Amino acid sequence: KGFNRTPAHRSSRWVIDHRSLSLQAICNKGIGLVPRGEHMYDSGMESAALGEIVSVDDLIDAVALIDRLRAAVAMAAARLAEAGSWAADGHVSMISWLQHRCRMSHADAARLLHDGRFLERYEAVGAAAVSGRVSASHVGAMRNAVTTPTANLFDEHHGAVVDAIAELDLIDTALVCRQWRQQAEAVVDMPEPKVPERSWKSSTLDDGTIVGRFVFDPATAEQLEHAIATAHM
Repeated sequence: KGFNRTPAHRSSRWVIDHRSLSLQAICNKGIGLVPRGEHMYDSGMESAALGEIVSVDDLIDAVALIDRLRAAVAMAAARLAEAGSWAADGHVSMISWLQHRCRMSHADAARLLHDGRFLERYEAVGAAAVSGRVSASHVGAMRNAVTTPTANLFDEHHGAVVDAIAELDLIDTALVCRQWRQQAEAVVDMPEPKVPERSWKSSTLDDGTIVGRFVFDPATAEQLEHAIATAHM
């Protein structure tokens, strides 16, 4: 079943005001996640962000804040990529803009946009990530469970999946996501499995020696090795 897009979902999702966020804001060191006076997921998070990390509890809060901040920035980057604002600087893509203006590698920029598009598409996931209800690793487990054939089905189920894993550790989260993927792939049209690559090219020399090149998938290679070992017995 789908989820209800209640005002609570939107208020937790739009922690950064998407209407006023500029490209430069993504790079600004002082970007704020939660305006002063608004509810924070953890009361110790603000002190951990602004002060020195001196305890394990501070570290927990700081890591949670990093996850929330990265989720919000990834979603903003995805929205701005769609808006095309990056082209004003003469860049050919948002990835190129992130590389030059935010000093990111190509891989990091691509990953940020990939994560942002996932969070933007599945609003309950995005809201949970920005509020701190789920961690970045929870989001990664969900993302890994969704394939191209099952993406539309996750449109309907993602709210329920978030509710199911929000209080779980990562081991149980991975189990839930794996079960969802198995059940989803059982009810959607999946592409035909790729035929393993196999090839054999050989020639016989004047003295009867056979030389050549072969390419086998792991299962076939194991069978060949077994056959050769059996022949030598």
